[in-house]
Amino acid sequence: MKKVKIGTCEANSLISELKQSDFVIFTGSTISSWEPTCLFSGRQFTDEMFKFLFPLNFVDNNSKERDILEKLFKKVPFEHLLERYPNRNILTSVFTKIFSLKEYNPLHKVLGQALIEGEIKALITTNYDLCFDEVFKQRNDSRVLRITAKDDIVQDDIKNKKIYFKIHGSDDNPSTLIFTLTHESVLESWKRKILWETLNQRRLLIIGYSGADFEICPEIERMPIKQIVWNTKEDEFPSNNAKILLTQKSGIQLIGDMKTLLIDLFGKEIDSSFNPQTDKIDFVKLSLESNKAKILEWRASLLNSMGVPSLAQKASEELLSTVASGLSMDYIRAIRQKAQALFHLGKYRESASLFHKASLIAKRINNKYLEADLLLDVSTSLRNYKIFCLKNYVKVAERIIMNLKNIDEQKRHRLLGKIFLRKATQWKFFGLIEKRLKLSFFSQWINRRAKEFLQKAANLSLNAGNWFDFYQIRLLSDRMGIPIDISSSDYYEPPPTKDAYTQLGYYIPLSIHFREELKQKKESLTEEDEAKIYGFFKTAKDTKNSPEIWKIALVGIKKSRKWRKNKQVWKDFFQSFFACQYTIGMRIFKLIFGE
Repeated sequence: MKKVKIGTCEANSLISELKQSDFVIFTGSTISSWEPTCLFSGRQFTDEMFKFLFPLNFVDNNSKERDILEKLFKKVPFEHLLERYPNRNILTSVFTKIFSLKEYNPLHKVLGQALIEGEIKALITTNYDLCFDEVFKQRNDSRVLRITAKDDIVQDDIKNKKIYFKIHGSDDNPSTLIFTLTHESVLESWKRKILWETLNQRRLLIIGYSGADFEICPEIERMPIKQIVWNTKEDEFPSNNAKILLTQKSGIQLIGDMKTLLIDLFGKEIDSSFNPQTDKIDFVKLSLESNKAKILEWRASLLNSMGVPSLAQKASEELLSTVASGLSMDYIRAIRQKAQALFHLGKYRESASLFHKASLIAKRINNKYLEADLLLDVSTSLRNYKIFCLKNYVKVAERIIMNLKNIDEQKRHRLLGKIFLRKATQWKFFGLIEKRLKLSFFSQWINRRAKEFLQKAANLSLNAGNWFDFYQIRLLSDRMGIPIDISSSDYYEPPPTKDAYTQLGYYIPLSIHFREELKQKKESLTEEDEAKIYGFFKTAKDTKNSPEIWKIALVGIKKSRKWRKNKQVWKDFFQSFFACQYTIGMRIFKLIFGE
């Protein structure tokens, strides 16, 4: 991988090579941030929503909690934020009003004309807006084939037409829009086929795109592309995906202003300024703020998925105070948010009780899918509370989901993926005992069963766009020392835990992963290790995450003399350990295995 700055002789040579070759341009949202279009980027949207979701009457500006919340929130991607909003239909309605924009800017025009005139072989974009569409409409070139849905494709067209591929859908076709984690499941086969035929043995120039999407870069990584050139304004990589893709493909990071790059590429003047506006984000806020209950649920759900249990508990209690108890979905969802917060606080018995209460209500209103989902949550809480549970809630949930008729396939895959993941986790428990008792003759059997469940869970979770579980599978397989291989034309294995959860914006698994790395080290902690473990320890304390506090403290005590001599560390260890709800048997188990 190389870094090249625009304006240098090396960059000029590279641009000259591009102009003389068959190359494709892939552009993200930044292209629409130039005047007069002035649309916001995904990162800008997420940053602007912080104050909206977390006003001063919820978390004071001067509190430690706000500092840690802001720090963690900056790592949350656009799709994670929107995944947690309770009503997708409302979001779709709001976004179609925003992205109906047709006022294209000079960059749109230059790229559109480049496709029409054959200077580029295809134009791929994640943008929903209609700016490129307007350029093509005005030129009225029948050779340009716009693809937003499977129905747009005719095989001969792909070979003979100039492809304009809106890979994340288009505003004028709302059903195609992709803006949440669930939407970004494994790339559909027809989209993969278009990418393959468009990029095969060609150069790919990426501009105005962070690479923070979840399903595109893993596919591009597997394709036989001749060369990848990724334009970034700064020296830093815009995302982990960008770094991985450029490294794996021996690509070139072309650093500098995209306007200058396009002028050098196509020799046309571009009179425009980069000026993303927030008025459209203000419209989103105004459209959503009227439904207070939805905002409260969004806040609680997001805090839970980020791993901020102290604030998630506060948010869920506020939500519960506005929802009438009874046989309603609103009440179930509110209970569920509080149960999830209690789980991360280590209140496993209380968490299981609330999840169970919610499952009983779901059963009474005959929502079998939700009942099964909640029973899996009961199972997870009880697994942390006590070693053995007389009722196998995983089996009950599996029986319910297998008997369900007329259920959306993606939803079925999501629950079955969760079921197989929990089965694999049960085998992890047996694996720990086998290693401690040195029953090596059981090892092969345990690993084979665990691997089988992990691979099934990975396929299903990826199909459902359940990235939290998909990444959890890699974390679990690493902890068990069981490599899984689900690579095929349709699936790929989960990325390394550090990359995955950094992209997702969820710090707790990163903490778990780092603890596991330290456990494997035979030597003493380095200064870098000390700094990292202290950072995770402080975050756990600031968010009142008792399970992580004692587990990190235990690793520190075992690995570092400095930690062993620190009385406050010992105090934190004992307070957090006994703050967690464990049976006596589970306390002994936890201390033996440090799990």
